[in-house]
Amino acid sequence: MVLKRLDTVCLMVKDIERAGCWYEKSLDLKEVFRGNGYRVLAPEAGGVPITLEEGVPESGGSYPIFFVENAEQVHDALKQRGVKTSAVQTDKDNRFFDFWDPDGNRMQVCYYIE
Repeated sequence: MVLKRLDTVCLMVKDIERAGCWYEKSLDLKEVFRGNGYRVLAPEAGGVPITLEEGVPESGGSYPIFFVENAEQVHDALKQRGVKTSAVQTDKDNRFFDFWDPDGNRMQVCYYIE
């Protein structure tokens, strides 16, 4: 078995249509595929897409981390869009914060010098 790359990150949501609209408006993701009970949304710049599946959201498990070039700028933009966020934190050279979708799915944004 050879794993080539991470294909997608799957999150469970209560209402697929409502969640899909939130991800498009709040995170600027674009729908790239729609199936029965799920939607795949991807960042315009490429990278790993998110697959939203309709079901019972899980809390406390795995979560995606998005790399950005300016954590404070993205934090401010999400707050302006009404997205629930934690404060920006610093851990040595890493700046990061958590945010949540309307179903309580945790995600994180990080920045570090590459």
